[in-house]
Amino acid sequence: MKKRTILSLLLTAGLTLALTACGTQPVEPTAEVKDETVVQPAEETRPAEEAAAPTTEDEAVAGALLDRAGSGYSTGECSAEGHTILRAVPEGDTVVVYAQCSTGNYGFVNGNFEEVSGSGAIPCRLTFARDSDGGLTLTEFWEPEDGSRYAESIKENYPADLVTQAMNADYSELLPQKEAYARAYLEKIGREAEVGEFADFDHSLPTDRGMSVEVSNALLGLEELSCYPFFLGEEERIEDGVRWVYSNAWEPSDDGGTATYTKTNYDTGEIAEQFVYRVTGDTFEKV
Repeated sequence: MKKRTILSLLLTAGLTLALTACGTQPVEPTAEVKDETVVQPAEETRPAEEAAAPTTEDEAVAGALLDRAGSGYSTGECSAEGHTILRAVPEGDTVVVYAQCSTGNYGFVNGNFEEVSGSGAIPCRLTFARDSDGGLTLTEFWEPEDGSRYAESIKENYPADLVTQAMNADYSELLPQKEAYARAYLEKIGREAEVGEFADFDHSLPTDRGMSVEVSNALLGLEELSCYPFFLGEEERIEDGVRWVYSNAWEPSDDGGTATYTKTNYDTGEIAEQFVYRVTGDTFEKV
């Protein structure tokens, strides 16, 4: 079966998937409101129709991966996925899809739109039930076991002629697909930013600039600082429709320094909370 990638999907129906997946959070308006006379009140009260099930393997795999990305750890504000179908096998009313898969979640970090969580290339097996209208619904999602069982579990769950290909995934084929979701989201909300992975950007640590490891570890363990970045700089989060900036700042001095954590309203600049700690050697106290 010819390999198909999400890049072609983004040029057609997949672009809708991308914007839908990343549209679950409130976004800034990008255009002025049109004349109110063209708005039909009936549209506002009409119940939303249930989304139709995808009918192609590409769309079905994309949807399944976006659901997994959006329900994982550190979901950011834009879920993304990349996949390459190795083979799709119809079996009666089901379709078994073998694919190289990757998920990711993007958020604003130090002004960049960074993948705040995600996976590399993982060989997966997805089973879909096909309904009478041709729609595909996920019924099983399999991925390899970790550790020493990784290779053996692939051999047990993949066709023999696909095992080598499954264990030699090319992540460079999947990353551009994920970044396409991120760029589509940026265009949707009307913001410009560099898009990349964690390793693409600088994330200086307080310990790089003089804070002791003991103090750094202790601060990281404080419940009140659990939402703040562990590195110097800032992260943005949308909470109850409000965009907040969480910042971590460190000002070194001869005998230690001052660590300041601040939560600021992105739109108004209003400070919602601030924690300041005076550090002396391997000890600290809250100011």
